[in-house]
Amino acid sequence: MKCLLLIVLLSTWICVSQSKLICSNGFQLMPNGKCWMLMKQAKTYNDANDMCRFTDGSFMVQLKDDTDNKQMLDFLANSEYNSVYLGMRWKLRWDDRTMLKNYSRLDTGSSVSPAQNCVMFNAFRGAQWNSYPCYQTLPFVCEQPSYERDCALECGVTYNNTCYTMMNKKMKTFDSAQSVCELYKSNLVSINAYDEFRFVASQFKQPGSYWIGGKMNSDLSINWIDGSKHEYDQGVVSNDGRCLQFNILDNGIGSTYVGSDCQDEKMFMCKRPVVPCDS
Repeated sequence: MKCLLLIVLLSTWICVSQSKLICSNGFQLMPNGKCWMLMKQAKTYNDANDMCRFTDGSFMVQLKDDTDNKQMLDFLANSEYNSVYLGMRWKLRWDDRTMLKNYSRLDTGSSVSPAQNCVMFNAFRGAQWNSYPCYQTLPFVCEQPSYERDCALECGVTYNNTCYTMMNKKMKTFDSAQSVCELYKSNLVSINAYDEFRFVASQFKQPGSYWIGGKMNSDLSINWIDGSKHEYDQGVVSNDGRCLQFNILDNGIGSTYVGSDCQDEKMFMCKRPVVPCDS
């Protein structure tokens, strides 16, 4: 009887926890807790990757365990498609730069040379992953992490339980920009992982340079204002100061961090954790 009660309570907790999660507009919350969006217009691998990146910094779908793989089979069963690109080339690394480790459905007997090919999910062949020429077109699925609804007053866009607000009405010096963020109980944006680097770059809609919340040391290491650890290194270039700007290219891809004069005036982005609705 106690075991049955424990199972019921655990199931209830899972359902309640799942019900708190939401996705960005256009994405569908999946039972595995991820957010997926089926892109029906077939594209080459590179074009598909760009489209996902411009869709709020998402990645092409990454199936990292058997639950994900079975979920994709069910997901496509409700559509007219049987094959989609996966976010991985045939090099045992997902596009978010995590390595293919304990789970794989790669068909190593594929007759196509894997060295120059991408990977597709094939529902026809028992949900296996097959090599596929990157220049050929396929539909694809974009993926984002789910997040909790933010119940604070100001939030531009939410990603991975973090609120980001773009401040583009008036350029500010570095310290003035940080002061504006503090009014919203935020800090200038820090970037702590590759997926966040990609997401933040997608939110700066115009090419140029923008303040981010870091100070550069003499050894080119970074101290983030919000106290987070410098765990992701995109590379820092010294210019004429130690306040960090994020350079965005004309194709919307983030490039480098540059140490600039703190008195320069630039647009900026604020960042804070999501404020849960039950807090």
